[in-house]
Amino acid sequence: MFLKYWGKVLKRAWKDTRHDFRLETNARIGVAIFIWLIVLLIGFVSSPKNFDLSNEAKNTFKWLSALGISFPIWFIGRIFVSCANIDNDLVLKINEVNPALEFTLIKIDPFDVFEHDDGLFLRVQLKFKIRNVGRVTAYHWQLTARSFISANENIYPARVADYRFADFPVRPSPSMMIYDRTILLGCSFIEAQDFGCQLRPKAHTIEAVREEIEAMLAATTINYQLATETSPGELGPTPLSLVLDVDVLVAAAREKCPGFFHI
Repeated sequence: MFLKYWGKVLKRAWKDTRHDFRLETNARIGVAIFIWLIVLLIGFVSSPKNFDLSNEAKNTFKWLSALGISFPIWFIGRIFVSCANIDNDLVLKINEVNPALEFTLIKIDPFDVFEHDDGLFLRVQLKFKIRNVGRVTAYHWQLTARSFISANENIYPARVADYRFADFPVRPSPSMMIYDRTILLGCSFIEAQDFGCQLRPKAHTIEAVREEIEAMLAATTINYQLATETSPGELGPTPLSLVLDVDVLVAAAREKCPGFFHI
């Protein structure tokens, strides 16, 4: 009855590992304990002291007894080794069932420039490449700006209010189209994030606007967070200087607001 019971328990445990990987360790522990009990039963209950056996048989029973004593030591060592690798195993299992996305800022496109508050308001679109580096399809995700900082002491924190991620000054905007944002395995998606800043150049000249754009954007770092259905994501610092092209933004300002400049 004892062997039959243990056989059913272990068989059920091994089958359950197909549905829950965490039960695999329990099943292995059960098998190890079962083998240990068998070794002890043979090594101690069938001790050579109780039987008239040959020297060869006595040596065999001695080895079995030593094995029964040393097995717990080996088993404890295996537990420590398994614990050392548990983090890597969990990461692999999690990546198999959860989407894994990475984002990279690839471009800053001028969206609009117009006169506002005795200066110019510059609105751009930050283009991000969202890559699916996991093993499952990403259906729902969201890239969000959480905070920002500028290394320019003349700008931050005195002019924090001049940065906008929403609630831009009143200006007609094109209607947004609804599209599929699903990212398949190994594929990518280009995400556009609106961003703007109030430019306050010291003069109505191209050089003054150029200096103002560099002061507002070149030293600015935005912390973005990419959330999925199963994870809030980690904050990723994104320096705008990596893809900042001041000449393109200055050209957009000159094209959109020619009357602002005194040449």
